[in-house]
Amino acid sequence: MNARNWFGPIKKKGRPVWLGLGALILGGLMLTLHSYSDRIGSNPGYVSGINYTNYYIPSFWIRFDGQKKPFVGPNVFPKEVGELRAESGGKCCVRIPADYDPERKVTVDWVSDKVVDGKTVPNRFRAAVMVPDYGDEVYGVVVHFLTEDRIRVQIVTERGVMPRIPDDDVFVRQGVLDSEPNKKAESDQ
Repeated sequence: MNARNWFGPIKKKGRPVWLGLGALILGGLMLTLHSYSDRIGSNPGYVSGINYTNYYIPSFWIRFDGQKKPFVGPNVFPKEVGELRAESGGKCCVRIPADYDPERKVTVDWVSDKVVDGKTVPNRFRAAVMVPDYGDEVYGVVVHFLTEDRIRVQIVTERGVMPRIPDDDVFVRQGVLDSEPNKKAESDQ
C-alpha cells in the first residue's frame, strides 16, 4: 500500500519527502514576508536608478530618516546618444517606511563619473530629498539622476514605465559635493 499525505507520497524511490518539506518551508517564508511590514513598520522593495545624464553612476546609496544603514543601489550607465535615459536593473532589498510622513527625508549619496579615463577621480554627491505621498502598496524606490547633479526620489506604487520627471518638479533637489569622501578618494590616488 502506498502511504500518502497532503504533500503526496511519503516515500518514492530515490527521492524522500524533501519536496513536501520544501513546500512547507516555502509557504512559511511567504507568510513571514507577508507580515514583515507589520512587524518592522516598513515594506520590502527593490531599489533602482534612471539616468538622464551623460555620466556613469557607478554606485549610489539611499537612507530614509531613522534608518542606520544605507541601502546600496545598482550602477547606472549613462544614457546613449539619441536616447532619453538609461535604466538600471532593480536591486534587492530596501525597506520603505509603511506610513507616509510628509516630513521624512531620504538621503541619497552617489558617485558621478564625469570623466571616464581611469585617472580622474569620480565626484561623490549628496542630497536630502522629500518624497511624494505614496499608498500602502509599494514595489520599490527609484532614484532619478537628472542633469546638473540633481535628483528626485520616487516610491514606485504601480507597474509600468516611469514617466519623465519635469525639471520644475517640486521634489527635485540639487546635489552638493560631499567633500570628505572626495578628499579621501583623491588622497588614495
